[in-house]
Amino acid sequence: MFGNTEKIAKEIGRRLGGNTNILLVSKVKEKDLGNLDLLIVGSPTHGGRPTKDVVNFLNIIPIELRTAFYDTRLEKESHGFGLKIVLSVIGFAAEKMERQFMSRGGKILIKAEGFVVTDKKGPMKEGEMERLKNWVEKIRSKLKVLMVK
Repeated sequence: MFGNTEKIAKEIGRRLGGNTNILLVSKVKEKDLGNLDLLIVGSPTHGGRPTKDVVNFLNIIPIELRTAFYDTRLEKESHGFGLKIVLSVIGFAAEKMERQFMSRGGKILIKAEGFVVTDKKGPMKEGEMERLKNWVEKIRSKLKVLMVK
């Protein structure tokens, strides 16, 4: 739609490094998920929900795959009273994606996160890039493995 979620995906990929691929959810097939160590799913929040393509994709993610979720969202505190109430009631996409995946028995790697954009077309709110960096570092720390013989 507006590209905020894609920009964040690219930044997550850059920070994770290694063999990281970024694909549109509509292009991913179930067979593409077989050999992954980690899957990170992002969606813009529209009407409190992830996009329809993302909702459908959540049903094909293998439940044993380590998974994390994020969304892009408007900050409810920066809006009027009415919109604050609406956003408090309907919520955001990341938590809904996480709940849907977990309802199938899936395990998440890290708690879902939302990144605030200042407008539908962006940019990210000041300070969000630092929060993104910290979230990716938490993910990296959970992926580190030490094998001792």
